[in-house]
Amino acid sequence: MSPQELLEHAKTKGTPMIEGHQATFIWEGEKAPYLLGDFNNWGNWGEKPAELEQLAPNIWGITLTFEADAIMEYVYMDDLKDNKTRRYDPLNKKRKYPNGTGKFNNMLFMPKANLTKLTTVKKDIPRGTVTHHVLEGLAGFFVDNTRDVWLYQPATDEPVPLVVCYDGAQFKNLVKVFEIVDNLIAKKKMKPVALALIDSGKKARFIEYNCGEATLELVMGILLPLAKQHLHLIDVEKHAGAYGIMGASMGGLMALYTGMRYPHIFGHIISQSGAFREFISPEKLLYRQLIDTFPAPPPLKIWMDCGVTEWLIQANRNTAQLLTDKGWDITYREFNGGHTNRMWGNMLEHALPTIFPYEEIVSRY
Repeated sequence: MSPQELLEHAKTKGTPMIEGHQATFIWEGEKAPYLLGDFNNWGNWGEKPAELEQLAPNIWGITLTFEADAIMEYVYMDDLKDNKTRRYDPLNKKRKYPNGTGKFNNMLFMPKANLTKLTTVKKDIPRGTVTHHVLEGLAGFFVDNTRDVWLYQPATDEPVPLVVCYDGAQFKNLVKVFEIVDNLIAKKKMKPVALALIDSGKKARFIEYNCGEATLELVMGILLPLAKQHLHLIDVEKHAGAYGIMGASMGGLMALYTGMRYPHIFGHIISQSGAFREFISPEKLLYRQLIDTFPAPPPLKIWMDCGVTEWLIQANRNTAQLLTDKGWDITYREFNGGHTNRMWGNMLEHALPTIFPYEEIVSRY
């Protein structure tokens, strides 16, 4: 196919053009921008942006290879140092997806990519009730004085376990955790659970979620009493470790740390693309030090997942292997995608039933 035919095909069918394991990107213009995406870590962590090759005057292209089930997000940029030059793919006919920082990314779906259907609101199933709350008077411990919280009560009269979720606004608006849990419960794929989504400290998020003790005080001293006041929960004092904790990226690190610090409360952990680090000596990492303090595997049930293109993949593999070698109860999964809310929502379809399976929880409580 000639360059002009490629361009016309791209204008008709849209880009990227998929054939087998290959995806071809086409750009029309005097100069091609840089191509950044999950597949090159957005030009960070030592990865280089993709540069399109000139195929003909005003026609540029590049072909990349992906796994058949890969889902990738990408954009173009004219200047790598100036985010204002960010540009969307004018030939991509699929809708843009919010990236969690107030912007949008283009999407690439390979032929066998499977998107969860659990984020769809279905009118024919019972739906839980969501209430919004604001924690105030936090300035003595945190940079911000308030914190948003969303509480979810499933459609059941029975007392249920609680799952605390870090980065609450992200999981509510982008991951669509309420819709996912509604649908999983309706399908009897998982035991009904209540949710307490607590938002991060935005600019102070890295500090708060970097194994932060103040964050633990916020959860234990303020969030849990609020949840007990408004939700119909099982008594965690009588059912040790019945609650769950979950998060992604820095929130994934904090979820594992929270469970290890309070295993008698949070016995069920979901850590997605956890921000475990390899560039610091293990003996200097607080979460690694904590793992080594357990003389025997604690009664924790852990799910970890991470995308194969993420800069965090090796650190997640190493952390999962460390826990496995020590005999901890851990399920580890990888996916052909990047560090994105869409992939975390996709993986929750498998993570939640694994950590809160229907029959097991029914028999336990």
